[in-house]
Amino acid sequence: MTTHRTAHARTAASALVLLIVAIALVMGAGGAVRAQSGTGQISGTVRDQQGGVLPGVTVMLRNQDTGVARSAVTEADGRFHFPALAPGLYTLRSELSGFSTIEVRDLTMTIGLELKQDLAMKLQSVSETVTVKGEAPVVDTSKSEVSAVVTQQQI
Repeated sequence: MTTHRTAHARTAASALVLLIVAIALVMGAGGAVRAQSGTGQISGTVRDQQGGVLPGVTVMLRNQDTGVARSAVTEADGRFHFPALAPGLYTLRSELSGFSTIEVRDLTMTIGLELKQDLAMKLQSVSETVTVKGEAPVVDTSKSEVSAVVTQQQI
């Protein structure tokens, strides 16, 4: 009976080892799948000409191949982030009232790439258009007529 118990213990130990190996393989394969998810990311900071951060900037990212677009608004520290991007060519555009629009084209995204793209926005020149339209009263110079008589006393 002792031999039977020893054989049973060996079989149980072998099964346990096989189970541990199977779990390790499954977990390792899951990590490999996650590592090869096929995405990248773009992040950066938007600043003004003097180097100050600009919060509230609308940043748009468009895939030039598919036309898919995403947008984000910069945080209080001027940062933006676009995670989980498919490989391809992208255009990054930033807009804020009072500043010139910035556009960066042909950003190449590859699998696993973490691209940092900072943007510097310039103040937009203020232009104002004033239109003045003046009309002279119509005077008919082809004829003359007296419309009132001026007396000696009035002169």
